[in-house]
Amino acid sequence: MKILFTAALKLELNPVKNFLFNNFSQDLINNFDFHIIGIGIKNTIKNITTYLDNKNYDFVFNIGSAGGLNPDFNIGDILYPVKFINKERNITNNIKLEIDEKYNVTPGILFTSKVPILDKIHKETIIEKYKADAVDMESFYIADLCKNHNIPFVSLKVISDLAESKSIVKFRQQLEMVIDNLYKPVYKTIKQLVVNK
Repeated sequence: MKILFTAALKLELNPVKNFLFNNFSQDLINNFDFHIIGIGIKNTIKNITTYLDNKNYDFVFNIGSAGGLNPDFNIGDILYPVKFINKERNITNNIKLEIDEKYNVTPGILFTSKVPILDKIHKETIIEKYKADAVDMESFYIADLCKNHNIPFVSLKVISDLAESKSIVKFRQQLEMVIDNLYKPVYKTIKQLVVNK
């Protein structure tokens, strides 16, 4: 079973990739592709389209970070998006995962923005209008392309900041502290989707 793993940044992808290499058999690892897609719509659409057009994948798995919008989320918590939203449309995730509470994985709504959310008014507008729990800049477009290619898509996002004015300054440092929170949820998800099939 061939799986494409994507993330916007090397800092998001490589630590998880190294963990998977140390915990799965070589036979399974040989069916994993890992690609950095870059930040934002243009990079995402260009790179994901290239990957999906050139190889046959059974799953696409997006990992990385998101800004927390829901006050119940703390930095380091994990969002399992069950719905991906942008300003025009939404896509419901039809893959049902068993959520393990001990890893602080919570199902919710992920809003994909064209720009970073750095002010209170913008943040409150997204919460009110879209009922979003977190925000990123790529996932909706990956979900949309996967839907068009009839490829199942799943995503897990660690909350790295709270979508506020200092988020850009704090982002890298905070992400380095919390990215390892993704290791076990990603591992368990792969086992659900692949190993136990």
